[in-house]
Amino acid sequence: MPTGGGKTICYAVPALIKPKVTVVIFPLLALLLDQVERMRSQGLNVCFFMSDMDEAERENAMQKLLATPPEYNFLFATPETVLTPALFELLQKLSSESLINFFVIDEAHCIDTWDSHFRPSYSELSKLQTFGCPILAMTGTATRQTEQVILNSLRLSLEETKVIRKPSNRPNLLFHVVAKKADGKEAIVMPKDLESYVQESCRAGRDGNDAHCYIFFRFEDKTKHLSNISSLPDGDRKLVYLNGLNDMVKYCIIPVYRRQHIASYFGDGGAGINCAKSCDICSSGNLEHSIDFSDDAIQILNCLDSMQQLQPQVTTKLLVLTFSGSKSNAVISKGLENVNEYGKGKNKFSEKGLLKFIQCLIIENIVHEQLPSANENSTTPYLVRGINASRLTNSELTFLYYAK
Repeated sequence: MPTGGGKTICYAVPALIKPKVTVVIFPLLALLLDQVERMRSQGLNVCFFMSDMDEAERENAMQKLLATPPEYNFLFATPETVLTPALFELLQKLSSESLINFFVIDEAHCIDTWDSHFRPSYSELSKLQTFGCPILAMTGTATRQTEQVILNSLRLSLEETKVIRKPSNRPNLLFHVVAKKADGKEAIVMPKDLESYVQESCRAGRDGNDAHCYIFFRFEDKTKHLSNISSLPDGDRKLVYLNGLNDMVKYCIIPVYRRQHIASYFGDGGAGINCAKSCDICSSGNLEHSIDFSDDAIQILNCLDSMQQLQPQVTTKLLVLTFSGSKSNAVISKGLENVNEYGKGKNKFSEKGLLKFIQCLIIENIVHEQLPSANENSTTPYLVRGINASRLTNSELTFLYYAK
């Protein structure tokens, strides 16, 4: 359910029907306190727990929760707090008296995006199954993959769990991608994945009025995110984050209707969404069309292969410089001006255009970015052939590139 779609009502109204306690788990203390203030302003009895609470205040809240009936309808906590021995013991007491309505995990996509390295408590929320109460996991951004991660992590069986999806499409949001000039001002950085962008953009237009949602994009932003991903502990999550980043870049550089792109990404059937001039692509009236660029893609693959004979670890920047015929020291010092494909792209691509072209090869898994391991000094990925490279060279795959 998209942000502003009424998630609070979905758990607040049922919680008020019975004089029991509904436990709500938030990812961030700031969000928790904001919700406490809003619900208290509506006359709801809400308490919360946090790690640095005054002991007398904590004890007072616990006693009111254990009253018959409980003096609070809602108990708010973060994952870390709800799993502390003191609060877990409180929940056991409430459960033994059948005083827990159900558990709510708000922003449940965090179970997937904040893994066991960053927020280990998220991977332990399945312990709430101990109490035999219903669990309601809610989020505004969940791909089908994230949905499955949530189900598995919370140990929710498909037979006993009902999954309800509301379309992510918000008709009053207008989407734009704008090239960010290299003016030294780098306070605004492209989001690390589409989930993050949709979370941010959906906070606009909650009053129902039109709202414009901008991404200021340049490839240097991707480089920053790649550096952060490379520094993470080795494991499958690094690849998940890398794929998420490439999906974000794809959104920025592929001229497809933005609204349809987002809907398709979240499994909401993008082709059936009417963009209705609500993004920079469809409102410009200057649409680009895909053209067969397979020969150029194969030349770049051959260039990469040749370069690796002289320089095993080839970065995106080095491939751009070599294929465009640069005479920079980075190329000449490694003898890369001697590869057969040196300068083959000079008259066809600008340096920026070639960078975009190679990024599209990465998106299509024709070229793959190999992340360095956590114990390497470098955080810069190097390029290798992707899983679709052989299909392209064997004429089993056509590489389509967008050109005006």
